[in-house]
Amino acid sequence: MLTISVLLVPLLLYSPASSSPLVKDEGVCARTFCGAGRECVSTNRGEPVCRCLQHCDESEHWVCGSNNKSYRNHCELHRDACNTQTKVHVEHRGRCVDELTKTNVSPIVCFLSDRDWLREKVIQWIQSEMESDLLVLKASLSSNVLQMYFQTYDNGDSQLDSKEFLHFLSHNETALNLTHLSNRFVSRASEYV
Repeated sequence: MLTISVLLVPLLLYSPASSSPLVKDEGVCARTFCGAGRECVSTNRGEPVCRCLQHCDESEHWVCGSNNKSYRNHCELHRDACNTQTKVHVEHRGRCVDELTKTNVSPIVCFLSDRDWLREKVIQWIQSEMESDLLVLKASLSSNVLQMYFQTYDNGDSQLDSKEFLHFLSHNETALNLTHLSNRFVSRASEYV
């Protein structure tokens, strides 16, 4: 048994370099075992050789490979592993779930004067909100009002990023009169073009 396996290992790895046609021959391949994704064929000299499968059946039993690639069935997974000469195993049944790609977040940069202008507008808006009867009952200090809005728009990481701040601005655009801000940015941008 050991001598047969010693003889079969080179046959599994051997692929003839000659242009001899490879043909499926049940008689020659009866005692030859080829791994998953491979099939036994015989050379024109009648020798069994393992090669990657040429085709798989078209049944749809989707599997997710360890390479995070979806395959129509197990056969396609093993055929691809053979063709690419990589080790791939089934992670789970069904298609792979695409992982959320992390986007590189770069800060939105603005001029110091624009930042100061926006800060002043937010402070003015908070002060005007404090004058309304509803917020006076809820919060007596501007810091409490600011904290209330921060907690409303923060995603829980205790940092108000640009997307969260823009969400805040979009809900309070009328109070901040952002049309003036957008006109300032457009005029600034045209100076550099």
